[in-house]
Amino acid sequence: MTIPVMVMGPYRTGTSCVAGILHHLGVHWGSQVGPGDELNPKGYFEDLKFANLVRTLYCEGEFQKTGKVDESLWVEESGRRRWLKEWFDGVKGEGKWKFAGAKHPMACLAGEDLINALGGNLHVIATNRQLDDTVASMSKTRWTHGASIDRDMIVSLFTRRDEFLERFKPPVLWLDHDGIQRDPRLAVEAIWDFLRIPVTCGQFRSAISFVTPAVEAMG
Repeated sequence: MTIPVMVMGPYRTGTSCVAGILHHLGVHWGSQVGPGDELNPKGYFEDLKFANLVRTLYCEGEFQKTGKVDESLWVEESGRRRWLKEWFDGVKGEGKWKFAGAKHPMACLAGEDLINALGGNLHVIATNRQLDDTVASMSKTRWTHGASIDRDMIVSLFTRRDEFLERFKPPVLWLDHDGIQRDPRLAVEAIWDFLRIPVTCGQFRSAISFVTPAVEAMG
């Protein structure tokens, strides 16, 4: 059985860093993973199929123009859940993985659909960061839409994610962006304890060293 692990957090809250840790601990991230760039030089660790899917299903383009969630623009519910299930079935078909991860900011809007599409085994790692710091970090990116819209987007994503977690109560680990920077070992230990991933000492050390040099650049 493959357990889905969803890293949920708005833009610039440390989701790429957490996903990178998971990668070093042996979590599968799909057969097509996006490369890094000047903002995240070590990579975004996004399954490109999943990222492109949630961008489309939840209409990221329009969301970024207004910062407001408008469900009337989304793909209809049965279609969203069918596509998400097909994505995960494809991931499972890539090998016998105990854990398969995915992340994208728009996943904050997809919680109920993910539960329905993937089943009750969904595990969530939720990233948090101070709002002003998140907006400031967002302003440095090529996808900023101005401080007001950036703030509205981030608040919308935090709100919808937290409402989902409170209502459906999947297994969740909360991680703070600044806390990961202060103590990478503690963050890696928390992730290992949450998922109980069978890892080697080398994988554990690799996950810690991955965080330390580049975490400030990673969203």
